[in-house]
Amino acid sequence: MRFALAMGCSIKELFERFGNELKWWIAYDRVEPIGEFRGDFRIGQLCAIMSEKESSPLDHMPFFNQNKNHPKQQSDQEMLAILGLVGLKVVG
Repeated sequence: MRFALAMGCSIKELFERFGNELKWWIAYDRVEPIGEFRGDFRIGQLCAIMSEKESSPLDHMPFFNQNKNHPKQQSDQEMLAILGLVGLKVVG
C-alpha cells in the first residue's frame, strides 16, 4: 500500500506496472522503508537522543505507543516547555 502511495497509483495499477518486479520492491521496502515511516523513524531517533530518559526511537513514534499505558496526557504548557528545552539544546 505504501509503495502504491509513493508511486502515485492504485494497487491494481502497481501490479500492472511492475508485475513480477513488485516482489523485489517489497523486499527492498523491508530493508529501506519507502514512505513516511522512514521520516518518522528519523524524528524518533532525534527525540531519543534529546530525551532526558533512556528511550528508543520507537518510543517517540505515535503508532508504536498505542498499547502503552500513559498515566496522563501532556498539557499545552508542558508541551511548550518541552519544545523550549529542545530549542535550547539545538541553539545552545
